[in-house]
Amino acid sequence: AAAVTMFTTMRRLTPQVVQAVARKRLLSTAYTSASTNNSSSTVVRTRLLQASLQQVPIHGWTDDAISTAVELEKLPLSMVGMVTPIELVEWFMHDRNQAFARQLDGIDMEGMDVPERLVLAIQTRLQHVVEVLPKWHEGMALGATGNATTTAQQLEEIVILIANKVVVADGMGTSHAPLSQLQRTAIGAVYVATELHLLSDDSVHQEASWKFLRERIQELHQLAQQQSFPLSGESLVAASAVATSLAGAVVGL
Repeated sequence: AAAVTMFTTMRRLTPQVVQAVARKRLLSTAYTSASTNNSSSTVVRTRLLQASLQQVPIHGWTDDAISTAVELEKLPLSMVGMVTPIELVEWFMHDRNQAFARQLDGIDMEGMDVPERLVLAIQTRLQHVVEVLPKWHEGMALGATGNATTTAQQLEEIVILIANKVVVADGMGTSHAPLSQLQRTAIGAVYVATELHLLSDDSVHQEASWKFLRERIQELHQLAQQQSFPLSGESLVAASAVATSLAGAVVGL
């Protein structure tokens, strides 16, 4: 009976309705297939990026690192061009910024003053650089010359994460106004200065760089002794100039 009913219903459908239904099903199938392909492509690309990162300590941020990863992962040779060294650096920064955000959520800064929080937050983020430290000068140079806009945005993300955790919500029942661009530049300048210091640091566990970081934060704090943190824009003009000169130093690596 069900078959008869279905047959009767189909006879009542006009050719236009049949074509419309068929077209809708075709488009739905095509969309599902495209979505599946895009998802699969993203998974494979992420796998290639992760494998390429493992080769950076050996081959640097180069095409050799990517091609070696393709070979070791037994991926099609055509995938060598799926990722460039610049994209590898961008992915590394993005991935580590996400990891840093999760770390900050789990850090209890209760009872710490603002300079201590800044040191802890900046050091926590820079620890992600240590794993590729011998080759990170290449990564910084690629970031500064290959796609400076993306690099600047990713550095801004780091500063905002630090500011939101350390300054805007300080964990002690008080809050401060959002940082101005110049104020964020001051924190960014300290971050980049410490990052550059790490490149030539051969001390045990990078203790020389962490000492350097504490000293720079203390200097920054001393500028604000007569006013509450965050620092005033007037007192940070010099910090802005420092950030500009640091950017030039990175390009010259």
